[in-house]
Amino acid sequence: MTLPGVTRCVARNIVDYRQAIGGFKKVEDLALVSGVGASRLQMFRSEITVRRGPPVSSRSPRVGAPQRSPLRDMELYRLVAPLSQRPLAARLEAGPAGAFWVALWNLAGLTCDKASNLGVLEVVCRTALENGIAIIACQEICSREALDLVVQELNDPQLSAVASWEPQDRQWDQATPLPASGPVGLFSGFLFSSRQGLRLCECYAVDLDSTNGLTGPCPCVARFKAPGLEFVIVSILLRSLKAHDISLLFPSFVAVISQRLRGEDNILLMGDLPPTENAVRMLSDMGFHLLWPSKLKPHDTTQIWCSDKLRKFCTGSIRRVQEGLSHPLIPCGWHWGGSHDGFSFTPLGNHSRCCGQSLATLLLQLASIEKSGVAAFIVHQRNLHWLYMYAIKQCHIIETGS
Repeated sequence: MTLPGVTRCVARNIVDYRQAIGGFKKVEDLALVSGVGASRLQMFRSEITVRRGPPVSSRSPRVGAPQRSPLRDMELYRLVAPLSQRPLAARLEAGPAGAFWVALWNLAGLTCDKASNLGVLEVVCRTALENGIAIIACQEICSREALDLVVQELNDPQLSAVASWEPQDRQWDQATPLPASGPVGLFSGFLFSSRQGLRLCECYAVDLDSTNGLTGPCPCVARFKAPGLEFVIVSILLRSLKAHDISLLFPSFVAVISQRLRGEDNILLMGDLPPTENAVRMLSDMGFHLLWPSKLKPHDTTQIWCSDKLRKFCTGSIRRVQEGLSHPLIPCGWHWGGSHDGFSFTPLGNHSRCCGQSLATLLLQLASIEKSGVAAFIVHQRNLHWLYMYAIKQCHIIETGS
């Protein structure tokens, strides 16, 4: 059936407008569609009617929860995008050829809903692109599909702020250990770019066998190979455990890592570790050196350690990065879909920040000792609080190079 005056283009506009408003309530609403108007509507008004659609399927995952429309989300994004101010792109200090950046980021329960928030998606992608990050060790992930959403946006950007960033030939991918395991369904994984010849060799989780009957987050191990450099990253998060349990479980972590990584020379250990004298002594006895912080204090649970050989690749210039973590589409004081078990947040004024209880960014450049040049050791640590179930927290960025 064809309607007078309704071309293929007009029909497409009608469908798009219907999806944007959630359905027509009356025939006269068609006059608001681009290409229709009141005069053209009169040509076929007698041929159409408005009726209620079929009931929502009972298989909906959350009964009564607001249904999101991707089209409506994108239209809202286009409206508020000019209000989102990205920091002036400050290029990092030029290091040796082949240098690349590695990041540790606690995503505080990364779900598909969280990754689908266009404000969160823009901040995560732009933060990675602006800082030239090549590897992101992601902690507290709830689903592999959530990382897929970030990878899709990085490689085929739909958001204007992400699409406008050069270069355009991006080659991002993700890796999570199988089976993905961890406390309360959380696990770790990696986002990485292969533009500079970076290649993922393997990624796996390590079970912690404790004689005390305790169980904790499984460390995630990934082996990467770059031109002239092969290294292992170990991502560990013990934050979810009590201080007493951490002290009991930590020896198991040290024993397992020592056994699984026996013979490895270039090891980077990143995550939340106990800042106790016993823990420091055990890691030092394994041949690890503390990179961050420079002096360990009782509250410094976020730590960066490296093996003795990898330490030869490290140097130390410092700068701070503190902007670009806000977006108008990340509301403050609003829980979309209800509370998130296991996390508590505190509002910060009326501003929306793409972070959780804390955000700390650490950038370290590892340069080949055969090459000359000034490398950079870049640090950013900042405590931020906000009330939103889509929290992103605890980011550490490290640079390595061949």
